[in-house]
Amino acid sequence: MTLIDMGLLRSQLTYCSCVCSWTLAGLLLLVSIPLNAVTYQSRLERTEWLVSTSIYECQMEQAIPDFGRASFYHYAGESPTFLLLSETPRMKEGKAALTTVPPFWKPGGEIRRLGYVDVKGGKSPISLDDSLTYQLMHELYNGRQVEFMRRSWFAGQQRITVGVSNVNFRGAYDQYVECLAQLLPVNFSQVERISLQYPDGEDRLEAKQLQKLEDILTFVTAPTGVQSFYIDGHTDSIGTRAENLDISKQRAESVKKILVDGGVSDEQILVRWHGERYPIASNRTPQGRAKNRRVTVRLSKDPLPEIIAPEETSVENKNDSQEGEGN
Repeated sequence: MTLIDMGLLRSQLTYCSCVCSWTLAGLLLLVSIPLNAVTYQSRLERTEWLVSTSIYECQMEQAIPDFGRASFYHYAGESPTFLLLSETPRMKEGKAALTTVPPFWKPGGEIRRLGYVDVKGGKSPISLDDSLTYQLMHELYNGRQVEFMRRSWFAGQQRITVGVSNVNFRGAYDQYVECLAQLLPVNFSQVERISLQYPDGEDRLEAKQLQKLEDILTFVTAPTGVQSFYIDGHTDSIGTRAENLDISKQRAESVKKILVDGGVSDEQILVRWHGERYPIASNRTPQGRAKNRRVTVRLSKDPLPEIIAPEETSVENKNDSQEGEGN
């Protein structure tokens, strides 16, 4: 091989070495830096959990800059839930990966994959049931961060990661638990209108039905704004009309007594009885007759009217009867 050939070979080897080195460096850079990835998370020094409390609801929230809020919410009488809220759409509808990770100042820890959760449109893209809600609380309380990962709705394959920080969580959680201890067991929609069922031919209530009245008393003894109670007694069609009218009166009056004994003012209660006049099911079957043997109780935040005309009473009774069905 001539000196010229050896020089050309040396030059080719040098060129190949340089190209390969740059290519390898580029590949490593692509691997180490995810393309099209955006993370929304509160900065360490600005992270805080805000707690709002009342007898009606308990809430614990963290602001996520440029995204929205993470919220633990428990409304009286219902199961707790976790909500990821966003004023502007960020995530594409579908499934988001839910994981918990160690905080960034403790790298190298275990990544726990909790599965996939639904992402919906609107201002509440993610809403979790009570089971996952309790699990997220547990993870945050034990010093782990929660992350939701999903593709962006506006940028194709761009990945969105929303981080919920555990910073300052424990102090907020203690306040949240204190709120839960004084939360009402029911909310207004659950006691606003109830139907009490009676055994055949009797005017006594079974334990399950009495519990409904206990829920009403628990609710109205708090400052909930309830000012009036409408009690309407009904029967099935077995027996004479006079007998049924008397039975429906006894049932309605017995319910009133329970409420008055529980602290409700007599002046706030209007009692009416109708016998078999307003059935909500067929009296030809035992199941239908069981539904018709009832007393409906309706709560209102308006005071009782001073005068109730007979025509208005009939319409009101009929509405109460229809709306009491299925309670």
